[in-house]
Amino acid sequence: MWSRSGLLVAAVAVVGCNDIDLPARPAGGGVGIDLPGEPVPPIDAPVDAFTLGDASLVQLNGLVCVIRDLRLPEQCPPVTSDNAGIIVRESGIVEAATTDLEGRFTLPVTSPTVVLDIGDNVVALQRSRARVAVAPTVIEVPVVTAADFAAVLDSLAVPFADDTGAIVVRVDDRGVPARGVVFDMVPGSAFPTFFDGATALTWRDQGGTGAAGAALMVDVPPGTFTLTGVAPDGRVIEISNVSVEANRITFVRGSLP
Repeated sequence: MWSRSGLLVAAVAVVGCNDIDLPARPAGGGVGIDLPGEPVPPIDAPVDAFTLGDASLVQLNGLVCVIRDLRLPEQCPPVTSDNAGIIVRESGIVEAATTDLEGRFTLPVTSPTVVLDIGDNVVALQRSRARVAVAPTVIEVPVVTAADFAAVLDSLAVPFADDTGAIVVRVDDRGVPARGVVFDMVPGSAFPTFFDGATALTWRDQGGTGAAGAALMVDVPPGTFTLTGVAPDGRVIEISNVSVEANRITFVRGSLP
């Protein structure tokens, strides 16, 4: 439910010429990322591909990160029991994977770059969406707890309709969070874009992105959007093909040119 007292949650992805897919970690590595703006390593090894019937599928190895702070979707917290039993599927595909006790999953996908839907089966998590590039490493996808997202909504004192979604954007500048990037209000939303502040609950509607380089867009109607942001020095970032669904959060990442 999209309401200030209901249950809500998150995950992301990037599309367009300035997009950066979600971060990857070597298979078998521990959890946690030191820097939210850590550069994504190049994909320089073949992915695990196989054939099922007439469809050529690619195997994606992933880790669902249950986050507590919308400003830092790329910092994967330590694993708890909340990471287990979360369904992950390619958007529009019936077949799904379920995370193990460590939050890991393996999912056959139809393309080297896919949109994932996460957490549809867990009421304590808000349904999420993320676009990722398959790599020979473990791909991390974030989802936020319903309680933590509801706390953000309460701090903003804004109502939500059940037929709207949300977008969380992180912008980096040469690998570090970009400050002062201002995004326009999403068409169809009744509320301005909010920007990260000093704590997880302090989002501002002026001044552009803060120390985390994050922006939050709420009350977004279902559809596909191009997000445009302007940095203090005039550089423009466009993130295209951002897919929004009702009662789901899309996490997006992009880099300043």
